[in-house]
Amino acid sequence: MDCFFGTCQSIASSYNPDKSIKIDISNKPSEGDVKLDILYSTALKHIAAQNTGSGFVDDCSKVLGAIVTLRDPLPAVAIAKLIGEDLDMIQGIIQRLDCLVTQTSSAAFVRVIHASLARWLTSSSNKTPWAISAIPMHRCLTARSLSLMNHSLHINMLDLSDGDISALHYPQWTSITNQEELVNSHIPLELQYACQFWASHLLELEPEQEWQNEEIMGSLSAVLTIKPVEWVEVLAYLKKLTWAVDMLERVYKWVQALPQCESVISNCIYDVKQFIQSSAAGILESPLQIYMSGVLFIPQQTTLYKCYEKHVHQLPIKLLQGVELIWGRALNIAAGHEDVVTSVTFSSDETLIASGSRDTTVWIWDANTGAAVCQPLQGHSHWVTSVAFSPDGTFIVSGSNDKTLCIWDAKTGTAVGQPLQGHSDWVRSVALSPDGTLIASGSDDKTVYILDATTGVAVGQPFHGHSNLVTSVVFSPDSTLIASGSYDNTVCIWDAETGAAVGQPLWGHSLCITSVAFSPDGTLIASGSGDKTLCIWDAKNGAAVGQPLQGHSCWVRSVAFSPDGTLIAFGSDDKTVHIWDVKTGAAVGQPLQGHSCWVRSVAFSPDGTLIASGSEDKTVHIWDAKTGAAVGQPLHGHSHGICIAAGSYDDTVHIWDARTGAAVGQSIANQSTITSAAMLINTDHDSCGLSIARHPSGNIWLCKYSQSAGEIPVMWIPSSFGGTPYIQTKMHEHSLCCVFAHPGGKLTIIQANF
Repeated sequence: MDCFFGTCQSIASSYNPDKSIKIDISNKPSEGDVKLDILYSTALKHIAAQNTGSGFVDDCSKVLGAIVTLRDPLPAVAIAKLIGEDLDMIQGIIQRLDCLVTQTSSAAFVRVIHASLARWLTSSSNKTPWAISAIPMHRCLTARSLSLMNHSLHINMLDLSDGDISALHYPQWTSITNQEELVNSHIPLELQYACQFWASHLLELEPEQEWQNEEIMGSLSAVLTIKPVEWVEVLAYLKKLTWAVDMLERVYKWVQALPQCESVISNCIYDVKQFIQSSAAGILESPLQIYMSGVLFIPQQTTLYKCYEKHVHQLPIKLLQGVELIWGRALNIAAGHEDVVTSVTFSSDETLIASGSRDTTVWIWDANTGAAVCQPLQGHSHWVTSVAFSPDGTFIVSGSNDKTLCIWDAKTGTAVGQPLQGHSDWVRSVALSPDGTLIASGSDDKTVYILDATTGVAVGQPFHGHSNLVTSVVFSPDSTLIASGSYDNTVCIWDAETGAAVGQPLWGHSLCITSVAFSPDGTLIASGSGDKTLCIWDAKNGAAVGQPLQGHSCWVRSVAFSPDGTLIAFGSDDKTVHIWDVKTGAAVGQPLQGHSCWVRSVAFSPDGTLIASGSEDKTVHIWDAKTGAAVGQPLHGHSHGICIAAGSYDDTVHIWDARTGAAVGQSIANQSTITSAAMLINTDHDSCGLSIARHPSGNIWLCKYSQSAGEIPVMWIPSSFGGTPYIQTKMHEHSLCCVFAHPGGKLTIIQANF
């Protein structure tokens, strides 16, 4: 540490107590920059003077460059393997730099003593021989990380399976207590780092400068087309699946920006992202099932499926019916509510979705994986009818039939203050002003209330003007206007500050208004109605724009504009979501089908790529707004007469003859939604139990095999593959047949031999 104290002493001799050192990040060197330059350059010169060997400065730059560029600290041995340099050289440099970097032991993580060193080394104003260009180091770390993954990733990274990887029974990862020890003993730190941060380093590089870099592009292609599922296995152990979805989205855009787009790579990136989103809960439950259930359900016309097609053909599980060919629009199904989902909304950063339900709760979901991020938010005593995020995403407002509004902390899920009171009847709709200062609520008491978002105190008097209950309220983008829809068949526009009506009520619908929305530029208002149509209005003069949009066969329940204002999505009692072009009034693509009951709420993500829908079937679906609907096969192929039991959210069970399609007996009424089934199988050798039930996350059905040794996951089935599963078995054979009844009548049949 002598060099450090000597350097500090030289600076102290010129220290002026009236002038504190300040660090300025502008291009012009500040006094603070000059002081840092003196401090660190003097220290490094002192070190170099004591080490006059050939190449010392270059070696020092390599090691310092790696240390300050790494996203997370690593031990010297991991750094050496990651950047491909000699360990003895790196250890020697670290020892000589003990006044600038710290390492408590040979196995300890290497860190800079102060963050200002990294800033100084990479600063554009640093003209010393020690200046480090970050781009070459990011290029090195990208290439080395991808190469390391390409050579080190393999199936069953933790050696959890006793025998053949195609064996049906895998241990349940969530039941293993020494997870961290297993991960660290089987996956070296440098490989853990590479799996987590290769994309972060890649994104620092310019696509047009790297597209001919064979080392990077070749390794990227190898990882994403040969070992993508093995990479996902490691991410599951590291609990980085949610992170991966966001990172893959950014890498996809990076690849798309290449002068010559690598379609195979971009297709595989898209597939892996869809794969994680559809199966995250199952992967986390039992990561090795990724090579069984996971690859089995990859749509068969995708690039990812072709990578693992040979593996799929060797599996003891066969998808006999209901094969998917392409990824459907439903990215995630978030199931957890015990009753109708009445409202859904995205956070402004697109990472979260909030949903309200007749079960009196509010849930917060991870938009990437569909997993619940906390326990249900409980505080209302009656149905939750509407939810809204604050513009900064920090809190959620919910309205309820208990006549109150509640404010929740979006991060912790805890209630903020007491419920807000004022309405004398059910609250139907809540909205937050884009500037985050006001809350609007519409009620069955025929009024619109405005509340201060910070204090919860009413601002002015309630707005009176509707002659029937108010179903929907929304702020204009500039927070100056409020539009409200009502059962009196009209849309009213109000001045948000004074509460005065702006113009006359908008007439055009023949039945009640269920939902209203402003376009992002504030020039248009859309309204959905019980008359099965959607109307678009000029927000300035109230005139109808074009003819009412038709297409739904039942009530339109919810409308939403895309963030760029070019599209409108609306959900209906016909169980579908339609998308329309605002300019032409034409339908865009086919209706989004997947819900098994009325669609109550729809919302676009802030970037316009996703649509969330909430339904009476108690689920939230997340859709890709751009891709086509999933294509499946019709029911055919069986020649033997097994019986199939199919359950539905209409609370009945039907039994069908699989060969003839004829109903067997009468339907069986049930008092609540069916969520699981189980069967005891007697074989020639033993008895075992097979059960299948919805995973707590709601994303998957989890099938488990029970025997004397305990319960083992057999397979998972993504929720998107249908409604309620039922089990049919062959006696005296180790065979399980799971049948899923889809909302459209299609069946998915999976057979497992064990």
